[in-house]
Amino acid sequence: MDRRAASGRDALPSAVMSCADRLTHALDTVVDHSEMQAAVRDFAQQVRKQQVPPERALAAFKFMVFNLPAMASRQPEERTALMADVTRMSIEEYYK
Repeated sequence: MDRRAASGRDALPSAVMSCADRLTHALDTVVDHSEMQAAVRDFAQQVRKQQVPPERALAAFKFMVFNLPAMASRQPEERTALMADVTRMSIEEYYK
């Protein structure tokens, strides 16, 4: 078994859960962009360090963000804009 794939599988759920908690807090009422950026940065650093393939990390990240209760309660236009923002942030942070 590829050691890289195994470590990536173990790290991804933990990174997703941690990021979900922090993004929920950042999106609770008014969007806290600095907290959102910090949560995304930490997520990207965790998955990159554990060598999670970027396409796998991004798919799990976007699924998690899309399913946050704090996202579901927003208007479609705001949800779309926030999803675009955090997706861009995650890609930029992963490749830093």
